[in-house]
Amino acid sequence: MADDPFDRLTLLERAQFLHDATLRRHGEALDQHAEQMARLHLLLARQQQMEQEVLALHAKMDARQDDLAAHQRDHAQHMARLDAILAAVLDLLRRGRNGS
Repeated sequence: MADDPFDRLTLLERAQFLHDATLRRHGEALDQHAEQMARLHLLLARQQQMEQEVLALHAKMDARQDDLAAHQRDHAQHMARLDAILAAVLDLLRRGRNGS
């Protein structure tokens, strides 16, 4: 084992190598963490934008539903008037036939 470079290293040198390797790994982990946090911040911003769009769409849908309900009420009133007119016309027709 004379060729093993660690045989010639002192305990202090080995500790320094271990320390350097640990610092490198810690630095890499911090870099990965920073990248993941940046991605998460982008996702959060996108989610907030989509939430605003959904809220705006929801408000539009509520307004549209109110418009449709009003239209439906108007339609029902028109149909009731038409039914009354039709009933009056039919009554006049029946009277005309019976009276002639």
